[in-house]
Amino acid sequence: MSGLRSTSALLTGTGLCLLMPIAAEAQTSMQELNDLKAQIEQLKAQQQAAMQLVEQQQAQIDNLINQQASMQQDVADVSENVVM
Repeated sequence: MSGLRSTSALLTGTGLCLLMPIAAEAQTSMQELNDLKAQIEQLKAQQQAAMQLVEQQQAQIDNLINQQASMQQDVADVSENVVM
C-alpha cells in the first residue's frame, strides 16, 4: 500500500509541476487580456472626445459660413444702394 501512496504522491507532484507553468501562462494571458481591455476602453474614450471635437469644429465652420454669407449679402446690399 505504501508503494501505491508513493506512486500516487509522485504522480500528483509531477502533475502539479506540469500544471504550474500552464497556470502561470494562463495568469499572464489574463493580465494581458485585462490590459488590452483597458486600452480598448481608453481608445473608445479618446475616439468619443475626438468625435465631440469634430462636431464642435463643424459647428464653428457652419457658423463662419453663415457669417460670411451674411457679410456677402450686406456687401451686395450696400453695392446696390451705391449704384442707385
